[in-house]
Order: sequence, then structure tokens, then C-alpha cells
Amino acid sequence: MSVLSKTDIIVNRILEKRDSLSISDLVEGKIKPRELQSFLLKAYENITSYFSIKDILKQHEGSRFTQPCDITQRELLGFDCAAYCVILEN
Repeated sequence: MSVLSKTDIIVNRILEKRDSLSISDLVEGKIKPRELQSFLLKAYENITSYFSIKDILKQHEGSRFTQPCDITQRELLGFDCAAYCVILEN
């Protein structure tokens, strides 16, 4: 007996409510956004199960999209606080 994840349960419930579901339904936006999110979570859960920590680290190091930030966390927090203050004053 396999243990179902919360995502499995949600995806199964969505599929039980539908007679059929195709890739074109997903692409054409014929399902609710929260249902799509559940399907994507399940897809990424399945995809990531094939990767080891070593694979993930190698991908991270080789990606041009993941680089150290020149701004400190304190500076980012200060910016967020200033932005929220401006929003709240208006």
C-alpha cells in the first residue's frame, strides 16, 4: 500500500470530478488556476524525485539565473519597509 501525498489526493480528486483531461485543456486554460497549480506541483514533485542533491547543486552552480546578490539582506529589508510605508500612506 503506497502512501499518498496531499498533492496526490488533490490531483485524484480533480480527476474524479472530470470525465477527461488533456494537455490542451491545460494549455487553453480550461481548468481552474488552483487546479493547474495542483497539477504543476505534482509534476514538479515527480521531476525532482529524479535528482540528487549533487545534481541540484551542479544545476545551481551552472545557472546564470542563480547568482549571489550584491545587496545585503538588511538593505533589502529597508527597501521593503520604505515601500510599504509609501503604500500605506497613500
